[in-house]
Order: sequence, then C-alpha cells, then structure tokens
Amino acid sequence: MTPAQLSSAHPGWTIFRSRGAAGDPAAWYATRDQRLSDAELYRGAAATLAADTPEELHALLVAQHDAGPLSPSDQELFAAVELPGTKAAVPMLRRWVRALCSGSSRRAGDLELIASEYATNALWHSASGLPGGRLRAEIQHSADNVRLTVYDGGPIGVSQTWPDEQLDEHGRGLMLVAAYADDYGDRRLPDGRHVAWALLNR
Repeated sequence: MTPAQLSSAHPGWTIFRSRGAAGDPAAWYATRDQRLSDAELYRGAAATLAADTPEELHALLVAQHDAGPLSPSDQELFAAVELPGTKAAVPMLRRWVRALCSGSSRRAGDLELIASEYATNALWHSASGLPGGRLRAEIQHSADNVRLTVYDGGPIGVSQTWPDEQLDEHGRGLMLVAAYADDYGDRRLPDGRHVAWALLNR
C-alpha cells in the first residue's frame, strides 16, 4: 500500500513515511488532521500512529476507528498536555515528561531532553511563542517504544525574542534529537500547525 492509498482508505489522517538519521526510509506515520475530542482523549486515542510497514499502520488505523472504551491501565499508555506559549513551558514540559516516564522507561532522560528541544524550537520559531500562543505535547507508550509528539502553531517567518534573558534550554539544537532518537521527523499539518515527533525504543 502507498501513502496515497492509505490516506484514501482513512479520511482525516495524513499518511507519510519518515526518514531515519541516515536519510533512509524509516517508519510509517499517520497524523490526525484535526484535534482530538475530549471523548477520544479519554478513550486513549492517539493523534499520531507509527508502524514499520503500511499493513501494520493500516491495522492500527482500523483499531483506532473501532476501539471501544479502554481500561484504566490502558489509558495510562497515552497522555497529552497543552501549555501556554511562554518560556515557562519548557521546564513545565520537562517535569511532565519526567513524571510520566521516569518509572516506565529507561530512556526517560533522553525523552526529556528531546521534549525540551522541541518545545524551545516551537517557542522560538512558531506562532506558539506569540502572545496567547500554546503548544501541545503527547506521549504514547507501547511494549516496544515511547513516542513523543509536539504540536506548535506553525511558522511565522521570524524567530521570537525574549526580553532580559533567553530560554535556558535554547542553544543545543536539534542535533540532540538526532543523537538520542531512534526515529524522528516533522511535518506541516493542513491547518497550518507544525508537528514534530521522536520515537525511542525501550
């Protein structure tokens, strides 16, 4: 199956294949074109799905469509947070990632660093850093990996400046993401927002 065939079979999802750190084709991804509803969040629905093959991704998309209510233990596999687009969002996001992952993933520290970089870039280079802006982060656990997805308000053409001081976490760049993630990427969504993700194997 091609991305176009999968997109046709699953309206409301953007289907694409990412590239690994060496530029070779990597995982298949499906990203929701619209925000999740409260009911979907409660059920544990994900805004981003990943798989190694198009057939596996198709099965995940069908399962998302057909999924019923989840048990409390299943709901713990998915979490999302929305933060104000201020410099306080970066340490807030780091604490959130640490609280969710420190007891469930040996790579919680790596994920925390990646979350910091994605949030910092969102604040500096997207509409999320403008007055009233917000950013959203999601974490999804599976038996094999942990996936972080960060949504921002989309590009604005110029980077933000912060009076008096810069963000403490700014400056290390996305090289950290390439160094620590097993797969990663980013994409512009149809509504103008930007999404960046990172996948870390357990």
